[in-house]
Amino acid sequence: MNDENLIPVGSRTAREIKKLGSMGAKKANKKREIKKNAQEVIKDVLYSGIKLPELKKMVNKMDIYKGEKDKNNLLALVISVFATGVKKGDSRVLKDLIELAGEKPAEKIEITSQDSTILEIQEYLSSKKKRRKNE
Repeated sequence: MNDENLIPVGSRTAREIKKLGSMGAKKANKKREIKKNAQEVIKDVLYSGIKLPELKKMVNKMDIYKGEKDKNNLLALVISVFATGVKKGDSRVLKDLIELAGEKPAEKIEITSQDSTILEIQEYLSSKKKRRKNE
């Protein structure tokens, strides 16, 4: 695209501006619809039953769920990622799985300051409370 071909919005007619806005909205809606459909397809694949025999065998070896209805492609994917991480000794993969499971240990944040700073903050807060009471 060439800068000389660009026409500023201010020099366009109201009808042109409206048409351009409408075209942009249509494209945005189309993109949103495509993304939504892709997400639905991914969920359908992840939560459907395991069809591939090698995946079924791998999941059955782990012996996590006894019922066939609980076994889906998401479970197979997690087991596959876990097995790959263990085989290769890739701690990043295992760390990611732990985080996804919500088992990440809390990080400690230590705040150090001088006693005078804490006293100044306390005095400031108490003066604010006194002002609110007087108002």
